[in-house]
Amino acid sequence: MSSLLAKVMDRGIFRVPARRKRKVEVKPSDIPPFTIRLTWQMSAGCAALPGGKTMADLRKAARGRECQVRIPGVCNGNSETTVLAHIRIAGLCGTGIKPPDLIAAIACSSCHDEIDRRTRLVDAEYAKECALEGMARTQVIWMKEGLIKA
Repeated sequence: MSSLLAKVMDRGIFRVPARRKRKVEVKPSDIPPFTIRLTWQMSAGCAALPGGKTMADLRKAARGRECQVRIPGVCNGNSETTVLAHIRIAGLCGTGIKPPDLIAAIACSSCHDEIDRRTRLVDAEYAKECALEGMARTQVIWMKEGLIKA
């Protein structure tokens, strides 16, 4: 009896057919007007910026600068530890995918740890608010230096 059952199962009589996914076509007119569309060109692993600059240049430009995130009680103020801290925003990044370097702030190691939630010394919303303020300050610095254009 067990061999008969094995033959029946091998032939697939008990298999449930998989559901086919329907293709959904989205027209540009179907996208709400408040949806942010962000695109960037990838070339040799770095996105291109105006003036021949690359995203790698922005990451290098963040080193050795004053922290722009400045989370009270967290910031160590050590310019030797500053790096470009990417800010995770839904729709601009995913698992293992960082957002573009324009969506980032110059941050010391302590503020960077707090933004990425490796430490949890302040509320997540407050850390994100400080990070977004730092991103605005960072972009103003880069505009003054000509690294990015408005």
